[in-house]
Amino acid sequence: MHDDAGRLEQVLVNLLTNASAHAPSARAIDVRLRRVGAEAALAVQDYGRGIAADQLPHLFTRFYQVARADRPAQGGLGLGLFICQELIAAHGGHITVASTEGEGTTFTVWLPLLEGETTARRTHRGRHDAGR
Repeated sequence: MHDDAGRLEQVLVNLLTNASAHAPSARAIDVRLRRVGAEAALAVQDYGRGIAADQLPHLFTRFYQVARADRPAQGGLGLGLFICQELIAAHGGHITVASTEGEGTTFTVWLPLLEGETTARRTHRGRHDAGR
């Protein structure tokens, strides 16, 4: 992945904070990192109320906040996901969201692996497997 670990940490902290705030009674928040082809996929999944399908296209819009009749207004400015999207794009990646009301939400950050990382991983795996 690209070089600005501090900004990527900011993205992860924002996603974890959102998951915690929007799913306070959830049993867990799952974080998964996996390699998918030439990309790293970092998923943050909560098991909260989920987000209505009609609101999903607006989540990364500057100043947008999810409207809910069943909870008081959150204290944020609606900038967190917008900033996350911008930081991820600056690293050559993108972010996706999947949500089902009553089941939870998953945000996935997709970042390209550097050519050396994909080659090194294949070379390392090949050496490891050959030694068996």
